[in-house]
Amino acid sequence: MWTTLVTDNRTLLEEEWCKQYNKRLLSLSEAFPKLLYHTISCKEILILAKEQKTLDLANRLHIPAVGLEIKEGVLFTGTPYILQGLGEESMDFLERVYRRYYDMPVVRIETQRLFIREMQKSDTDNLFRLYHCEDVKQQVAQADFGYEELCDFIESYRNIRYPLYDYGMWVLEEKDTGEFVGEAGIEEDSYGEGKEISLEAGYVVAPKYRRRGYGAEALQGILAFVREQSEDYGWKQISCYIHKNNTASIRMAKKCGFQYQTGGYGKERDLDQYSFML
Repeated sequence: MWTTLVTDNRTLLEEEWCKQYNKRLLSLSEAFPKLLYHTISCKEILILAKEQKTLDLANRLHIPAVGLEIKEGVLFTGTPYILQGLGEESMDFLERVYRRYYDMPVVRIETQRLFIREMQKSDTDNLFRLYHCEDVKQQVAQADFGYEELCDFIESYRNIRYPLYDYGMWVLEEKDTGEFVGEAGIEEDSYGEGKEISLEAGYVVAPKYRRRGYGAEALQGILAFVREQSEDYGWKQISCYIHKNNTASIRMAKKCGFQYQTGGYGKERDLDQYSFML
């Protein structure tokens, strides 16, 4: 794990801000002699850069890096991660950047029995099996992918979707066992007409874990996450699009507070919209 935040403008940061998160703060001039003489390793470092040349250096050394925007109009390249000042959530954000860089689990939501975390490369086998379940493959576009195509999709999703949006579809993992339970998450409403800033929730539980309340638990956790983030993102509602005959999923959505809005969605016009207003 990383222990040290390295910056090219130490005057922008407070030593105490780092210490409260058990991180050491170093300038570039302090850090690189330590790297040269192996008293610290690249994997212990995350770089917060005000200058483009610092990001370029981080890329050459294969160190995760975040751009710090001090004035508007500065365009950074070489990282999808930009911070516009430092606040209460900044260290959590830096932690996610580090963990994504090294393909480590990034837990976004924790419920009583589940970790709801970002996808990893190691999830490919489980996701491939889930998408090809008989009752799932008609619902998800990824069921059309071969195994290698799915690998590429997950890699792209991790490298583009998570950095740009900081949310998306996630893996459900059982806390006690570490077992793969399914997939759930949020994306932009694919059926929305642009009248509201709205989200679409999706969830699929693997056959082995059905009828245990995991789907409802995941959806309730996602709702709590969305309510907490709605002011920052400007979200107004979240919807589920459910097949008319999927009584179990309809019952679960209603249990979580979703209400029927209208129907006639999907290729076959057989999906009904259930929404939760934020």
